[in-house]
Amino acid sequence: MANQVQLGAASINITPSIGTWMGGYSARDHGAEDIHDDLYAKILVFSDGETKAAIVTCDLVGITEESTAAVRALVEEQTDIPGSHVMITCSHTHSGPTTREWRYDAPFNNAYMRELERKLAGGVQVANRRLQTAVGGLGAGSFPLAVNRRLTTDGKTEMRANPDGVVDHTVAVLRFDAEDGTPLATAFHYACHSTSMGASNYAISADYAGGAKAFVEHTYGGDHTAAFLLGCCGNTRPNFTSDGRSFRSATFEELESVWRGLGAEVVSVRESIDCAPLEGVAVASREVTVPIREVPDVSFYKEALEKEVWPDTGERISRDSLKWVRNRVAEYESDT
Repeated sequence: MANQVQLGAASINITPSIGTWMGGYSARDHGAEDIHDDLYAKILVFSDGETKAAIVTCDLVGITEESTAAVRALVEEQTDIPGSHVMITCSHTHSGPTTREWRYDAPFNNAYMRELERKLAGGVQVANRRLQTAVGGLGAGSFPLAVNRRLTTDGKTEMRANPDGVVDHTVAVLRFDAEDGTPLATAFHYACHSTSMGASNYAISADYAGGAKAFVEHTYGGDHTAAFLLGCCGNTRPNFTSDGRSFRSATFEELESVWRGLGAEVVSVRESIDCAPLEGVAVASREVTVPIREVPDVSFYKEALEKEVWPDTGERISRDSLKWVRNRVAEYESDT
């Protein structure tokens, strides 16, 4: 019989400084002006006495392969956890720092990224030192935040709210307690883009997941750690609209209401879960390569710029993408 699982958890503040360029929207033209709520990495380390694994969840738009490799190398150097047993996942908040060089006109904060890598590896060290025998269980609820963001009318597809489109409102919850019943950690999963605020927002925020985590942690107190795992959210986003169809940026007051609602649902589901001993830790990894379509020639982008719709789909081009197209055409013309 496998050994009973031990769990260690840690919370690390990864908030960038004012002025850091923000990721997610190409329409932004300067760095962060304010910090509405801090960004965190929540780390869970699991061990069965033979195998160890770490899950690192981050309030970030994403993380590069290079930074992932750097964190794994540091963890392997500083702990007894193999680098290949470290999974890093991000909430995809569009109100956090940019984490890769994706714009030629935006300064990239390399110093922040190197510090981030050290902080994430350090968080794994902390969680690894806190291992204790845990019991756990799984449950699920629902929360109606996400809406499909692709609406097709008369053959034309736009980024607008589609209440009849595919969406998943499931809130999956993992409960972890100490053997004496003390709440240790909660992990919850939801499938929705972290885009409550639009490109006009220059305040750092973890979006809907950040406050929900804080709600759960405040509910249980102590060193309780709540970790958010993003689901498949490619075509879903928070349902904030001006007319039932046209998306708009949420206010922070509206966002805080979402925090309370989602956090309360996570707590409600957690309380309904019966815990049992957990046995065995296993790790598997697979690299997935997706095909990339052939890049169109410049005439495609010139037509897109002129008509403000994508020539191949007829979809209206967003303001962010239009700026990107304009820059690509300008780059081409400057090179010819």
